[in-house]
Amino acid sequence: IKVDITFADANETTEIPVDDGPITPTPPSPGTEIEISDNGTGYLTNGITVTDANYPDDVAVVMNVPNGIKNVYVKIQSTNKTFEGLVGGMGLTKDDGMDLASSDASELATLFPLPKAGASTDPEAIKYTFSMSEQLWALLGNFDGEHTFTLKVIDQTDKDASATLKITLTK
Repeated sequence: IKVDITFADANETTEIPVDDGPITPTPPSPGTEIEISDNGTGYLTNGITVTDANYPDDVAVVMNVPNGIKNVYVKIQSTNKTFEGLVGGMGLTKDDGMDLASSDASELATLFPLPKAGASTDPEAIKYTFSMSEQLWALLGNFDGEHTFTLKVIDQTDKDASATLKITLTK
């Protein structure tokens, strides 16, 4: 790339050198990336299969959000259309799903814990664990099929990360 500037009040052209070397992106600062894990259970990789209401009690999707939580969305898709219609009425099936950090999610607090949004200086706003309550297992247990929970967390700097938890229920 070559840039030449000619000034209107002078008959002089000045060349501006441009560095056309490779552009190296700046890596993120250590410790500021969002991390999502399943606490070593393998559930995010392998999913969960539940037979005869033998619900696991160790389902936990842990989100470490060093820059502070802005939003945590949960979206549910299901092969069981009756269940999908039920959770659709709760706002859990459209777009990104329901923002659990919003006041709209307060009615869902009996199904799973709700996160606290806030600055990275608030210890409660930098970590959230999505887990399944007994009430949610009881509700889900009535509907055979594959149920997919897509979780998306957005931090205060608008970085995001997602994870998918698949739960298959059979009788």
